[in-house]
Amino acid sequence: SGSSVTLPASTKVLVTACSFPAGSSYVEITVPQTSELIFADAQIQLQVRTLRVFGALRMGSPTCRLYSPIAITFTGTRAP
Repeated sequence: SGSSVTLPASTKVLVTACSFPAGSSYVEITVPQTSELIFADAQIQLQVRTLRVFGALRMGSPTCRLYSPIAITFTGTRAP
């Protein structure tokens, strides 16, 4: 919480309900070009200031439907 995270190159990271404890907030999450951030079908609440996706961000697919709510809340202030 309160930190910046960069996924390792050439990895697939699965986000589950326990990946982000309640109240946790991140400054920045970066997904490199060769990596994937994959959200499981679980109730997930992510708070982040900046989310940089150069690789892939996946939530469900035609063969793996999502039935649980996933919320990504962007924090901070807007540029004028």
